[in-house]
Amino acid sequence: MDEIRAREAVTAVEAERIQEDFMRLQGILDYSVGITEFESDDYREATELFIRFNATGKRLRKTDLAMAELALSVPGLAGEEMMLVRRRWPQFPFTAPFLVKEVSTAWGQANPTAVRASWKKLARAIEQVVAFLTGTVRWRRLSTLPSINALVPLIYAVAVIRKFDAGDRETARRWLHLVTLHSTFSGSANTTMDRMIRKVAEKPSIKTLWSATPKGSLKSMRSSNFETSRLSGPEMALFTAMLSSADAKDWIALDRRLDGSVQGKHAELQVHHFFPRALLRKHGIEDDRINTMGNYTVICADSNLNVATEEPATYMERIKVPEEQLIAQCLPLDRGLWRVLNYEKFITAREKLLAERSNKYLGLA
Repeated sequence: MDEIRAREAVTAVEAERIQEDFMRLQGILDYSVGITEFESDDYREATELFIRFNATGKRLRKTDLAMAELALSVPGLAGEEMMLVRRRWPQFPFTAPFLVKEVSTAWGQANPTAVRASWKKLARAIEQVVAFLTGTVRWRRLSTLPSINALVPLIYAVAVIRKFDAGDRETARRWLHLVTLHSTFSGSANTTMDRMIRKVAEKPSIKTLWSATPKGSLKSMRSSNFETSRLSGPEMALFTAMLSSADAKDWIALDRRLDGSVQGKHAELQVHHFFPRALLRKHGIEDDRINTMGNYTVICADSNLNVATEEPATYMERIKVPEEQLIAQCLPLDRGLWRVLNYEKFITAREKLLAERSNKYLGLA
């Protein structure tokens, strides 16, 4: 304490407080800690014991424990080998917990050799699913996917079937859109995923994945499904996929396809309010009715329509967008609905068109 006083120029009161802190810190050495030893080479038993003793400590996720167990039982797999997969597709940065979840789903009570074999199958399946997402679904980034949980049973299914052919990809495309639109993997996601995976394990096929999905998740779309203000999410993900499938083009640069992503730092596309926000606010329309899927269209991020407070009936006449591009965006062709006084009628008509096009696209019409 004399050295502290001399070096730090502390007062007597401060020195006394520091001394008390040191005494309390030193008192840790006098704590009695009980030790119970368990002799076992079973990693699962050790994990279970840790869960029980840690009941009042920091709550760990199932994937945290699975990662620790995997690192011990199959050295290198949870580190270098998974890192190679994570680096392979920069636009699809799968996290380590996600990959561990995939492996733990497939490995069960298997030995290290079987776990490594399962990982090889999953790595191939991940490659096929990325190709499926970019090619069939037309999502170029993982950030477009509304629910990463939806990929867990899909990747497992692709890993255990012999061939992921064109028919399988079409079924998987419809399935992926529907389970994300109907929030199948929210809430008790693990229970839902485990049930699907068990069914697929018994009878490996994409059709089994479809039949194992709750029926409420496979129902057709309604106009009310598009009563959302979200600029991202399953509705916008479906909409952009439909735009790409319809070969939709930008309204200014008609040679540029709308096949990029809407949200994110490097987004190629942007949401355009068909009825400008300033126009609607000028007419006393509240934001919750302005920012709605029925008023969203998509154009290239660097396109400037320069519409200010013009009605669509006015500025679309100036821009002269081809009719097939209006149809691609599910816009009502009745230009009488493009007047601000008919805004609510326009929204109703647009939501109906969105639902009809979605059901046709998803094979539900």
